[in-house]
Amino acid sequence: SVSVLKSKNTVRLDVGADFEKGFSLIENIAERILVKKFIQGIYQLAGRPINQAEIEKIINLIIPDTKARFIHRIHANAFRDRVKTFLPRIPITIDRADDAGLRIGLGWIQRSKNSGPEILGKEECLKYLNATVESLENDLCLKLKAFNKKAFLKFFLENYEISMWESEHWRRTSGAVLSLHQDKPATYKALAEKEFLLNGASLASRLLIEMGNCECAPEKAREVGKLEASRLMSQALMIAHLGGLSDGIRWDAVEPRLKITPLGDIHFNVEFFDKVMVPFAEKTNFERLEEEQQRYPKHFKPLEIRKSVEDAFEKDFIKAWEDEHKSTLDEMRLFLDCLEDRAIITKEPVFEARLSELCNLKSNKKSLPPEKVSEIVESIKSTPRPSWREVPQGFLDKDRQPWRFRRRLSVIRNPLIQINESDDPTFLVSPGLIRDGFNNNWVNFYHGSFPSQQAKSKRMKSWIGEANHKQRKIFNTKVADKVIELGWQAKSDINVTEILNKSTGDKNFGDVDVIAWNANSKRVLIIECKDLQFRKTAGEIAEQLSDFRGNVKEDGKPDLLKKHIDRIDYLTKHQANVAAYVGFSEKPLIEGHIVFKNPVPMKFAWSHLQKKVNLSIFNELEKNFKI
Repeated sequence: SVSVLKSKNTVRLDVGADFEKGFSLIENIAERILVKKFIQGIYQLAGRPINQAEIEKIINLIIPDTKARFIHRIHANAFRDRVKTFLPRIPITIDRADDAGLRIGLGWIQRSKNSGPEILGKEECLKYLNATVESLENDLCLKLKAFNKKAFLKFFLENYEISMWESEHWRRTSGAVLSLHQDKPATYKALAEKEFLLNGASLASRLLIEMGNCECAPEKAREVGKLEASRLMSQALMIAHLGGLSDGIRWDAVEPRLKITPLGDIHFNVEFFDKVMVPFAEKTNFERLEEEQQRYPKHFKPLEIRKSVEDAFEKDFIKAWEDEHKSTLDEMRLFLDCLEDRAIITKEPVFEARLSELCNLKSNKKSLPPEKVSEIVESIKSTPRPSWREVPQGFLDKDRQPWRFRRRLSVIRNPLIQINESDDPTFLVSPGLIRDGFNNNWVNFYHGSFPSQQAKSKRMKSWIGEANHKQRKIFNTKVADKVIELGWQAKSDINVTEILNKSTGDKNFGDVDVIAWNANSKRVLIIECKDLQFRKTAGEIAEQLSDFRGNVKEDGKPDLLKKHIDRIDYLTKHQANVAAYVGFSEKPLIEGHIVFKNPVPMKFAWSHLQKKVNLSIFNELEKNFKI
């Protein structure tokens, strides 16, 4: 209700207890009513007759649509929502001054000023960057020896948790943020910058956890402070940045030319980052936010819990997972529930526990046999090593290098942190990180995104190979169906010999993923379909680009794109045979196309090949495949 005290120039709003229930609605009705009543009060205070049409116009200027809102009363479905109150209020992110300070003198650590500021050539650049990275790694490891291990790890585990919660919160509410601002491009940019800052904090925290578990003092050492935490995080990310730059040069994406400034910063040609990395990151971030806005309504509903996920996956994957992790997916879920319940009950988002305690945890009166818990722990634990830079037997140095993705020695792959080697070892448990790791592992194993050599069991190695083949076939069919929907005739997975109705001799041109044709335009599309693994780091993106240059590699074999171009050229030379296959009475116009399932960096580095092959993303087919 609204009342006005003209003598005090005051508009008073009385809000009932039930008003807050409006925040539980998907559309913003509650805040809109509040604004409406306030405006009505202003009219009364001004002594003007209430004009509902005018009021609606004013409201629409303040609240442009039903997405715009400040308060979201959503269900606490996720573990982090239930423990957020017990985490640090805000995450520690990398201070720009710390990043800038680290760069002073950095470039001269491994180079004499007498040698000059410029470094030219691939071999010299790689040698210099590798030496600088090694120096930074050794220096950081030395610094970590001053800190108490348990306190250090808990500090950065909590920082990881609050960084992840903040990131999830910004994504969940991105639709409201966008609706509240008229300049959409600037708002998207601000959201991306916030995501970038929080991603940096979570990545740096994970890297320092990995390093600290090997390098920090086991006892009687000091705790890390907030100010020096930012400096340590900055150094960890600098290692990742320079390592990624080295890989960019190795894969010929970055010009092999470095220049050290007088103050010691390392400069390089940023064309690859400006033209490929940044646009690719912006595109993927935009699509992620678009997907999150579609998912927004689900946050207002309680989570639907499945009693079992065994029926949600193929039996072969269920068996492969059990061989790989010595537990079923449901057993792993129960173990996670036990950890989360313990953290919620004790109000400790990160807690310390011995193995014997973990074996006795329960959730809803359910528990796992101690021997099963021990097997699960063994499959997901990170153990301390004598030195972080020393990798265990059976692992490669790239398994611990911070600039790599899908590393076998990362805490995402091994999220349960063992901090000593006693008979009943002690663990630092961060259930949020462990669930992140579990999700990361099953998704990448299920879709075959992990290299098969990273799997331990024969069944999982076999599954990864089959999953890749299956994903390829599914995407080929999906593209063919979409092209048919757009008015073309099409077939998928057709061998070149079948199209030409003759042998291709000694050379095997393989299958055409999708062949599409239109009788009116006489166009025939030779489509290569690619459902590629997501690439995140500079080195991995550079490596992926190297497979799509349309060149013959150093080993004499064509890259992925060259294979497709050779196939197109061969079919073009035999136009009459192609015409017979598609039922044309005259020679067709043959076009080369490549369709990627998701945004890829090649989209931003394709100018040199546009005359040979057309590139499309699947959700752009309607625009690019018009008849």
